[in-house]
Amino acid sequence: MKSPTLYQLKAIAFHVPMSVYDRVTNLRFAQGSPRILITRHSGKRAYVFRDFLAWIRADVPELNSRFEFHRLPCRIRDWSRFSLHVSWVGDTIDMWSPSGFRRAMTLQTECQRRGLGVINDISQLSNTSKSLGAQLMRTPGLRTPRHVAINDPASFRKDHAGLDFPLLIRENRGHGQAAILVEQPDRLAAVNLTQFKSPIAVEFIDTSSESDGLFRKYRYVAAGEIGVPRHLIANHAWEVRPERRLVNVKL
Repeated sequence: MKSPTLYQLKAIAFHVPMSVYDRVTNLRFAQGSPRILITRHSGKRAYVFRDFLAWIRADVPELNSRFEFHRLPCRIRDWSRFSLHVSWVGDTIDMWSPSGFRRAMTLQTECQRRGLGVINDISQLSNTSKSLGAQLMRTPGLRTPRHVAINDPASFRKDHAGLDFPLLIRENRGHGQAAILVEQPDRLAAVNLTQFKSPIAVEFIDTSSESDGLFRKYRYVAAGEIGVPRHLIANHAWEVRPERRLVNVKL
């Protein structure tokens, strides 16, 4: 994750033009009632869900007319026109913008006080950590890898927190962070644990295909009983990322 200072500078530089852009967008499209209050932060994920919005405007214009966009911090003068608040600030805002997190929480508390529904509850951001997320998914019976916090690096190097090798070392929260595969105990000494802010050790589950040895990443979005496949990508390496996908294999 980039430094919080960089996001703060981006917020200072882009907040005014992005707020003006939102105001123009609201004047063009926000005609319906009651409206959906959508909040974003100018420092990160500033134009998140652009493809989603393009689809909404093309295929569900009646819903698009209900969207009203604001940048944090925002002050709502007329609450009567809103029935729902959706936060698009992202699941790590408390890490890169503590002040933005506090403002988002203040706004959310006000929405709840006024009886507005809230989607993407800011108070539940800790659920997006890898360890707690795996635990929550494990509760209904889904097989997830074991996660152990590395609170004492010296102790972990001795007993590996009871995990077998190979294992992964990675950040507990955040996206696009480095993950290190440690295949043998003697390789652990070479891992610089100080490069992680909140390191965890993770059980490595080999999911490579027996037929071709490839690792596949499948992303599926579910909402209630409705599910939509997003992508299926493959790679020879265990860490399957879009920028390194194979394009000439049978998926």
